[in-house]
Amino acid sequence: MASRPRRTTETRHSEGRSAERSIESTPGEGCELSYEQGTALLDAEARRRLGMSGDEFLRRWDAGEFTDLDSRPGLVAVWLLLPFARPEPSRD
Repeated sequence: MASRPRRTTETRHSEGRSAERSIESTPGEGCELSYEQGTALLDAEARRRLGMSGDEFLRRWDAGEFTDLDSRPGLVAVWLLLPFARPEPSRD
Protein backbone atom coordinates (compact mmCIF):
# COMPACT_ATOMS: atom_id res chain seq x y z
CA MET A 1 0.00 0.00 0.00
CA ALA A 2 1.31 3.45 -0.90
CA SER A 3 2.17 5.83 1.89
CA ARG A 4 -0.20 8.71 2.49
CA PRO A 5 0.88 12.28 1.87
CA ARG A 6 1.35 14.14 5.12
CA ARG A 7 0.54 17.81 5.59
CA THR A 8 2.25 19.48 8.48
CA THR A 9 1.16 22.77 9.97
CA GLU A 10 3.06 24.70 12.60
CA THR A 11 1.04 26.34 15.32
CA ARG A 12 2.37 29.00 17.66
CA HIS A 13 0.74 29.10 21.05
CA SER A 14 0.16 32.26 23.07
CA GLU A 15 3.10 31.29 25.28
CA GLY A 16 5.37 31.51 22.24
CA ARG A 17 6.03 27.79 21.94
CA SER A 18 5.28 26.05 18.66
CA ALA A 19 3.83 22.66 17.92
CA GLU A 20 3.71 20.74 14.68
CA ARG A 21 0.56 18.92 13.82
CA SER A 22 0.19 16.58 10.88
CA ILE A 23 -2.88 15.54 8.99
CA GLU A 24 -2.78 12.47 6.78
CA SER A 25 -4.90 12.28 3.65
CA THR A 26 -4.98 10.69 0.25
CA PRO A 27 -5.91 12.77 -2.80
CA GLY A 28 -9.64 12.47 -3.43
CA GLU A 29 -10.26 11.10 0.05
CA GLY A 30 -11.71 13.30 2.76
CA CYS A 31 -10.17 13.49 6.19
CA GLU A 32 -11.76 14.16 9.52
CA LEU A 33 -10.29 16.67 11.94
CA SER A 34 -10.76 16.75 15.68
CA TYR A 35 -11.86 20.01 17.29
CA GLU A 36 -8.26 20.56 18.43
CA GLN A 37 -6.88 19.97 14.92
CA GLY A 38 -9.49 22.29 13.41
CA THR A 39 -8.64 25.01 15.92
CA ALA A 40 -4.93 24.58 15.20
CA LEU A 41 -5.58 24.78 11.45
CA LEU A 42 -7.63 27.98 11.79
CA ASP A 43 -4.95 29.47 14.04
CA ALA A 44 -2.14 28.62 11.61
CA GLU A 45 -4.02 30.03 8.61
CA ALA A 46 -5.15 33.19 10.44
CA ARG A 47 -1.52 33.84 11.42
CA ARG A 48 -0.21 33.12 7.92
CA ARG A 49 -2.88 34.94 5.93
CA LEU A 50 -4.04 37.72 8.28
CA GLY A 51 -1.18 38.20 10.75
CA MET A 52 -3.36 37.48 13.79
CA SER A 53 -4.05 34.49 16.01
CA GLY A 54 -7.06 32.28 15.51
CA ASP A 55 -8.47 33.51 18.83
CA GLU A 56 -8.15 37.12 17.70
CA PHE A 57 -9.80 36.30 14.37
CA LEU A 58 -12.72 34.60 16.16
CA ARG A 59 -13.11 37.50 18.59
CA ARG A 60 -13.08 40.07 15.79
CA TRP A 61 -15.40 37.94 13.62
CA ASP A 62 -17.90 37.64 16.49
CA ALA A 63 -17.68 41.39 17.11
CA GLY A 64 -18.70 42.04 13.48
CA GLU A 65 -15.42 43.67 12.45
CA PHE A 66 -15.25 41.81 9.14
CA THR A 67 -18.34 42.95 7.29
CA ASP A 68 -16.96 42.58 3.76
CA LEU A 69 -15.20 39.28 3.02
CA ASP A 70 -13.48 40.84 0.02
CA SER A 71 -12.05 43.71 2.06
CA ARG A 72 -8.89 41.89 3.09
CA PRO A 73 -6.78 39.33 1.22
CA GLY A 74 -6.90 35.95 2.95
CA LEU A 75 -10.09 36.67 4.87
CA VAL A 76 -12.24 34.27 2.83
CA ALA A 77 -9.72 31.45 3.25
CA VAL A 78 -9.79 31.81 7.04
CA TRP A 79 -13.57 32.33 7.12
CA LEU A 80 -14.01 28.99 5.33
CA LEU A 81 -12.25 27.27 8.25
CA LEU A 82 -14.73 28.51 10.89
CA PRO A 83 -16.70 25.21 10.97
CA PHE A 84 -13.48 23.33 11.80
CA ALA A 85 -12.78 25.50 14.85
CA ARG A 86 -16.24 25.67 16.34
CA PRO A 87 -18.19 22.79 17.82
CA GLU A 88 -21.27 21.79 15.88
CA PRO A 89 -24.37 23.43 17.34
CA SER A 90 -26.66 21.22 19.36
CA ARG A 91 -29.71 20.06 17.45
CA ASP A 92 -31.86 19.50 20.54
